[in-house]
Amino acid sequence: MQEETKIRLEVRDETIRLLRALAEQGLFGSTKEEVAVRLLDEKLREVVLQGWVGVPGVPGVTMPLVR
Repeated sequence: MQEETKIRLEVRDETIRLLRALAEQGLFGSTKEEVAVRLLDEKLREVVLQGWVGVPGVPGVTMPLVR
């Protein structure tokens, strides 16, 4: 079983409205929190599959995760 860690995010009201709207559709989860976790997981999976991560201290620049 995977250990879960809670993090706190501050997001705009527009983001909350969109998360709620997506939850109402039920495609990514049934609550705004479930939707947020699912979307974050999906984006992180994409980053890992593409093998890219940002260069610390250099916004907008990426480098391979594995060399």
